Amino acid sequence: MSSDLARFRLDGRSALVIGGSRGIGLGVAQALHGAGARVALAARSGDALVAAAEELRAVGPEALAFPVDARSVTAVRELVRAVHEAFGRIDILVNSAGLNVRKPVDEITVDEWDAVFEINVRSMFFACQAVARVMRAQGGGRILNIGSGSDVLNVDNIAPYAISKAGVRQLTRSLAAEWAADRILVNAIAPGRVRTALTEAVFADPVRHAAAIRAIPLGRAGLPSDLAGACLLLASDAGEYITGQTLSVDGGWNLGLMGA
Repeated sequence: MSSDLARFRLDGRSALVIGGSRGIGLGVAQALHGAGARVALAARSGDALVAAAEELRAVGPEALAFPVDARSVTAVRELVRAVHEAFGRIDILVNSAGLNVRKPVDEITVDEWDAVFEINVRSMFFACQAVARVMRAQGGGRILNIGSGSDVLNVDNIAPYAISKAGVRQLTRSLAAEWAADRILVNAIAPGRVRTALTEAVFADPVRHAAAIRAIPLGRAGLPSDLAGACLLLASDAGEYITGQTLSVDGGWNLGLMGA
């Protein structure tokens, strides 16, 4: 392996993926694990979480499951403590837990608004805070937040989600600026239309599926595996001079060439 390719390897490093039991989070965890990292998967879904960790363990480095309700700041802080205790360090944090409510703006309730921001912004912020304390003590680390292309493009019936993801973009910039001196690099990935269990309602409908694909210049929906290259860049030594950025991985959707 050339030295350039070796810079994408994560051997000996430890990653915590919150929201790692399925969808984009699991896809990112698989990419990190495949590059040599030990991985801690954290999510609310107990059975799926355990199964995902077992699958990873069967093909590579250690993978552990940590059930957690990321809405609880206390639970997230305890999660970080437990993962640090298990692995001895946390080199990479991935924040992938998220919630969407698909409704017209006029129908959004206060509880729904609060629920979206609680998991998409509040819990992400405090997970970053808790892990940064570990990373600072060990001399640095990488934080990767999962945003969304919908923070810059208008998509019907997801206003609270899109607004919260705009918050993720600025959260990423703010933390990157504050923690650069600690060698904690903070970046985000903005996926486009990715087909997962959470978006299957869109892609299972032929009309909505066709409309979604028309807006993507590369002509297909994304898959969680499409994020692997970007994740490895931002988590590895290959990305050691990148911080505060949001990288679109969306088949060109953000170009807006064919509408939203």
